[in-house]
Amino acid sequence: MERQPDEKIINGGEDMDKNCGEFFLNWTDAFQAGVEAAGGKGWNLGRLERYGFNVPAGGCLASKAYRSFIEGNNLIEDIGKISRSVTTGNIGDKKIEQKLFLLREKIKAGRIPSNVRDDLEEKLRAAGILGKPVAVRSSATAEDSGKASFAGVHESFLNVRGFGNILSAVKGCYVSLWTPRAVAYRRKMDVKDDEVIPAVVIMEMVEAEAAGVGFTCDPGTGQEFILVISANYGLGESVVGGAVEPDEYRMNLAFEITQKRIGRKEGKTIAKKDGGTEFVQSAGSAAGQVLSDENISRLGMLIQRVFDSLGGSERHQDVEWVFNGKDFEIVQARPVTALPRYTFDEIKNQPDIWSNAQARDTAPMVMSTLNWSWYKLSEKFRENTTDVLDCEIPPGLRYIRLYQGRLYLNMSMQQWIFYDNLGITPRQLNEAMGGHQPEIEINEKKPYRGIKGIKRLGRLVKLIPRGLKTIKGAQKSFDRVNSYTGGGC
Repeated sequence: MERQPDEKIINGGEDMDKNCGEFFLNWTDAFQAGVEAAGGKGWNLGRLERYGFNVPAGGCLASKAYRSFIEGNNLIEDIGKISRSVTTGNIGDKKIEQKLFLLREKIKAGRIPSNVRDDLEEKLRAAGILGKPVAVRSSATAEDSGKASFAGVHESFLNVRGFGNILSAVKGCYVSLWTPRAVAYRRKMDVKDDEVIPAVVIMEMVEAEAAGVGFTCDPGTGQEFILVISANYGLGESVVGGAVEPDEYRMNLAFEITQKRIGRKEGKTIAKKDGGTEFVQSAGSAAGQVLSDENISRLGMLIQRVFDSLGGSERHQDVEWVFNGKDFEIVQARPVTALPRYTFDEIKNQPDIWSNAQARDTAPMVMSTLNWSWYKLSEKFRENTTDVLDCEIPPGLRYIRLYQGRLYLNMSMQQWIFYDNLGITPRQLNEAMGGHQPEIEINEKKPYRGIKGIKRLGRLVKLIPRGLKTIKGAQKSFDRVNSYTGGGC
C-alpha cells in the first residue's frame, strides 16, 4: 500500500535539512524532517512516536551534523579518494584496509563543531536525558530501508553516561561507516557512499527486565500470517547478537500462542554502573519463561500494530522491543528486506499470480486497517478451504494481499489446491472465477488416475450434497423474494 503522506514529508524534509539551524531533532522533528535528515532508524522512531507507540525519550542528531563534522575536519578529500578507489574486488587488499584504518583514525581524532555540540547539549538537557544513561545508535540515511537494512553493520553504544562520552559515541557511529565490512556491504548492495550519510539516534536507556526482537513473519522459512518473538532477560543485545539461545514464541494473527520454545538463555546483557554493558552468565532463573502468556499476546498485538502503521499492512517488520516490567517500549523497527518464498513445493518454480477475481465484487473498496485485519484474522480462505476440501493447508501461506489498498487473491495457490485435491484444472477454476487469470502449468495429464485420482473423486462426491444444499438454499431465497414482489424479480 502506498504511503503518500509520508513521501510528501520526506521531500519537504530535504528543504528543512538544508535551511534549519538545528542539528538535534526530537521525534516530532525527525518525522517531519524525513529520512534524509534523520536516517532510517531515526525517521522510523519518529513515525512510531507520531503513531502513538511508546518510544524512549530522545531524538536524532541530524545527518547534516556529519557533513559539518567532515567539512570542519578537512576529510572531504580523503573520503572522496576512498569512494573512487574501493571496489568489490579490492576491498580485502591490505592497502585499502590501511586507507580505511587511517580515515577511521582521523575521524576519531576529529572535533565535533561547537555549534553542533552546543545544540546537542541544549536539546538533550531540554529532553531531560542529559544526565541519564542513553543509547547512541547509528541511523544512516539508507539504513533500515526497504532496500538494505545494514543490520549489525554500523555501531551502537549502550549505557553511555556523560556528555563527553556521548560525543565520543557519536564519532564512533561515524567511524563505523568506514569499516571494511560497512564499505563491502555498500558495494554488495550497490549503494553509493554518498547515499549513506549517518544521523545518530540518542535515546534514554530503558531499565530492561526483558528484551528481544519480534517479526511479523518467519524470516527463516518465509511463512507469513504468523508472528515470531525472541526474548531474553536483560538488554536485547544478547538476542540480537546471537549470544544466547532465547525463548521463541509463535502466534497466529488472532494472537493465540501456537508454539513456545523455552531457550537455554546461557546469560544476559546488563548495564554496568560506570557505563557500557557486560554479559553475565545466568543462574537457575534462566530456565523460566521470559514473558508470561498474557504479555506475549500483548507484545504480539503491538508488533502487528507496527506492521500496520510502518509497513502499511504489506511490508513485514523487524521490531526491537524492551519490557520494563510493566510496559513495552519500541527501540527500533525496520522492514524485513529478504524473505524466502514460501509456497507448495509443486509450484515453487512458478510465479505467484495475484488477481482481484471475485474480490472486486465481494470487497471492491479500498480496505481500512480494521477491515483488512479482519480478513487476515479470520483466515477465511485457509479455514474454509480446509473444511470444504477435506485437506490440510499449511499455515503461514500468503493467500491474500493488498495492492493499492485493494484485496487480491493468490491464484497460483488456489489453482494448485483445487487441482491437487479435486482434479479441477486451472482453466476450469478460472472460468468459475471470471476466466481472465493466467494459469499455472500442470504436468499431470489424467487427474483421476491411480490412488490419488480416486481420492480426488471421493472429495468431489462429498462436495455434491453441500452443493445441492447451497442450490436449495438459494432457490428458497429466490422464491421468498418472488412472493414479496409478486414475481416482479
